[in-house]
Amino acid sequence: MLKLPEKLSDLFAFDPVTLVVFGREGKRREFKLDYFQKDIADYTKTLAAFANADGGCIIFGVRDRPREIVGVSSVIRPKSCWPAMSSTRLLTGERPSTPRAR
Repeated sequence: MLKLPEKLSDLFAFDPVTLVVFGREGKRREFKLDYFQKDIADYTKTLAAFANADGGCIIFGVRDRPREIVGVSSVIRPKSCWPAMSSTRLLTGERPSTPRAR
């Protein structure tokens, strides 16, 4: 499982003065401008793809053109993001229970 680094600079390269991001998106990293509840289905698909590729992370608060750190409009709270599945399940890989076939 991918472990998140303690410093943002360990996750991707950027200029600390201008906040310009040097790295690109890839198999294990995706940038998003902000968190929008209406886009939860897209985030879920991305997380599923990461789960199938040994992990990855969505980094909110990065503008695409020019690629720079802009921050997010509000604090993202796990319970408001994932009402159907807790963030603990996503992080630990715990599978939700499903009914058994008869």
